[in-house]
Amino acid sequence: MRKIYLSGLLFLMVMSVFAQKLAKPRHEQLAQSNPDKIEFMKGKMIVCPGVFEDANTYVPMAKEVEEALKGQKARGTAAKTTFIVTYNGFSPAAQKSFQAAVDIWANLISSPVPIRITATWRTIEGGSNGGTILGQASPADFTRNFPGQQRASTWYPIALAEKIAGQELNSINEPDITAEFNSSAPWYLGVAAPPSNQFDFTSVVLHELCHGLGFTSSMRVSGNNGVWGYGTGSPFIYDHFLENGSTQQLLNTTSFPNSSNALRQELLSDNLFFNSPTAIKSGEKPRIYAPITYEQGSSISHVNDASYPSGNINSLMTAGASLREVIRDPGPLVKGMFADMGWKGTSMVHSRVKNIENQVSKVTIKATITSDTTLVTGSAKLYYTENDTITNAKAIELKRIGTTDEYSVDVPITKSPSVIRYYLVVEDNYKRKNTVPAEAPTKGYYGFSVGNEDVSSPFVTTNPPTVISSSSTPDVFANIEDNFEHGIDTAYVEYKINGIEQKPFGLKRYNVATDDKAYSQGRNDIFAFLAKSPFGSLKLNDRVLYRIVAIDKSKNKNKTVLPAYFNTPGTNVTATPDYFEFVVSDLKTQNPIKVYSNMFDATTDDFATIGGWGVAQPTGFTNGALHSAHPYKNGGNEDLQSNTIALLRYPVELKQELDSATITFDEVALVEPGADGSVYGDVDFYDYVVVEGSYDGGASWVSFEDGYDASADASWTKAFNSSGVEGSFIGADGKSYQSSDSKGTATSALFKRRTIKMLASGDFVGGDIILIRFRLFADELTYGWGWVIDNLQVQVPPPPPILATEQVAEKAMTLSPNPSPDEIQITTSLAKPGRVKMEVISSKGVKMMDREYLTDINTFNQKIDLSDFTTGSYIVRLYTDTGIIVKRFVVNK
Repeated sequence: MRKIYLSGLLFLMVMSVFAQKLAKPRHEQLAQSNPDKIEFMKGKMIVCPGVFEDANTYVPMAKEVEEALKGQKARGTAAKTTFIVTYNGFSPAAQKSFQAAVDIWANLISSPVPIRITATWRTIEGGSNGGTILGQASPADFTRNFPGQQRASTWYPIALAEKIAGQELNSINEPDITAEFNSSAPWYLGVAAPPSNQFDFTSVVLHELCHGLGFTSSMRVSGNNGVWGYGTGSPFIYDHFLENGSTQQLLNTTSFPNSSNALRQELLSDNLFFNSPTAIKSGEKPRIYAPITYEQGSSISHVNDASYPSGNINSLMTAGASLREVIRDPGPLVKGMFADMGWKGTSMVHSRVKNIENQVSKVTIKATITSDTTLVTGSAKLYYTENDTITNAKAIELKRIGTTDEYSVDVPITKSPSVIRYYLVVEDNYKRKNTVPAEAPTKGYYGFSVGNEDVSSPFVTTNPPTVISSSSTPDVFANIEDNFEHGIDTAYVEYKINGIEQKPFGLKRYNVATDDKAYSQGRNDIFAFLAKSPFGSLKLNDRVLYRIVAIDKSKNKNKTVLPAYFNTPGTNVTATPDYFEFVVSDLKTQNPIKVYSNMFDATTDDFATIGGWGVAQPTGFTNGALHSAHPYKNGGNEDLQSNTIALLRYPVELKQELDSATITFDEVALVEPGADGSVYGDVDFYDYVVVEGSYDGGASWVSFEDGYDASADASWTKAFNSSGVEGSFIGADGKSYQSSDSKGTATSALFKRRTIKMLASGDFVGGDIILIRFRLFADELTYGWGWVIDNLQVQVPPPPPILATEQVAEKAMTLSPNPSPDEIQITTSLAKPGRVKMEVISSKGVKMMDREYLTDINTFNQKIDLSDFTTGSYIVRLYTDTGIIVKRFVVNK
């Protein structure tokens, strides 16, 4: 389903902490005093299977779109939105058919920012349920904390976020939507009615682009639980509208905790709805596709098939496309859903005010307000307090500047020094209230001081690389912000290559007009600094340590070094400098492997490592193993966190069976336990270890199962708590604090065997080509001995080859009666007695039955109960010791 065609280069650049399940630092940080950190997460494909049933239906184009297209052709008028498509492997006919769908969306939605699509035409193998995939698509990125965001702590598809922000947020060289289409499918690429046994390509493209524009949920079933947010703690904007038939919101964690069986039951209930006020005005609340059998990459991210069958005006976003099903409009329900997610509404963008060192009598606050509708007169307001809590805020109206979209207001300053707290509000005639920051003041507000001396250091954020290819020339980029209006004076980088100190290099202010990458991430209130390829020509196995230094323009010349330090066992205040680290390393092979084993009895270069990992045999161990640093260091980046990594340099193709796609190893994990009752992902789930996979070449990582710590085993907990040492750490405020660190050490007697099922979470499927890594996370406080891994086996041993893959003629199997309303008898002759695996698959590719039998004669006889099957066609597939037998049957109630 998600095949990665790996080149000889390992393109493992940085994986941002916001796209992983990382615990937050233990210290509190006030939202109103911190810069907003824009964050990104890679999208995940939503699949569209083909339904091999003839629909022969037609849903026409919306009247307004038809008229707009006529005007563009006759008078050269512009569409509402510009789409830029990069085609990979498309024929001219396929491009023309694709463009027809693009033209429809370009006249349905409005954005001031071009939407970039990367479309690929290739063979896509069937999904895990044996169905035929026609296409798959996703937002290329999701983002949160962007300018103008309307829902707090929420991921938005990048195209929608850019529409709201009114500016590019990712690079202009990066896609906003990625889509793939199966070149092996029977496509109709014309503009008339498709002939028999063909799928209308324009309709499928229209569907997939809808996913790319945001028709996608993070809700999924993982084992016995339902989960959302992909481990980040933030839902997609789509998820905010999901509710059950009793109008209970699925994001209500009181009723449905994130990662719970209660949520799983809702996701399998066939009783979910999208509470979209605009869609409801069209006549009904959209019903969401939530079949009782979870369909990876399809459930929750479509509308219900039965409610909107082929020919229905709202049928575009059902879970499967039928033969000769032609659709030229998303329908009123989907358009209403999009409107309420933000594709039609009001945007307010504001650069928050910085602290002012001098005394002033007033401060001007500005905002840019744009709307697809009309604003409520006088509703654009600033709420503020002076030296008071935000609950006592008073309102003053923002005034429009001429006929522009700019609004401003002067805030009087009556005292010295002063602290001003504020937020902005505007309402539109969709009866929506937008605030800056999002959902203010409940979820946060802004603040600045006037007349106070600047004694605070610049705030620096960066996304350092971890593993890069030998052909890469990594840049150094940092967002550097000063809390005061005078800004940054100097920014530079100190670094070492293979332990040898190098001459520092400077970071220069990013220039949107001249630089070829949108490193500024859309933020006008943050200084974006960049050094292009500063490390020169790096070679394989080079290891680079670097840190960023920033100095502001205040009279105190406040200075920040990131990362600042790490804690040394048994000492008081540490002065040991810390560094970001990356290594130059390529994949050892372009071709994926299925099996990997390493006993670590000798040194190995099979792993790319960061943070002190390596094969060693410390005291207490009888042989070599893969060890983290002992002890591991505490966090020192801007979030006071650290991650050390051991990455397997072989891509692995996942086996199809749950019990075969496994990682097993012996381990000891003496890392700091979380607070009593905490679970992985909680703020007080402190240090942990986790095994993760990536299906996109290292751009994003997903845990196979929850991370864990020393509390996972009683003997580990005892060892961790056996002895400690009073140490210290430097807090975010620059002060020294005491910390009790563990001096407990591991021995081979503490080894425990662990088995990880890589398919159990539902994030990966058989056939995926993935990368695997081991990660140790630490926060800024207590640390311990670390992690050791031995006797590693990936998908070993392989299952016995009991099933062949040669197709056997259908005439070898008898189905009787066929068609049948209630039961069917399956009979076939076998070359020899043995195991037989039977699958029954619907025309939509849904696996209805999966069973195994052991026969002691040369004939297979089995009766299938069809009482739970709906009318339609199905395929029965038998896997025997000598081949596969396939035949079609029909259920006719």
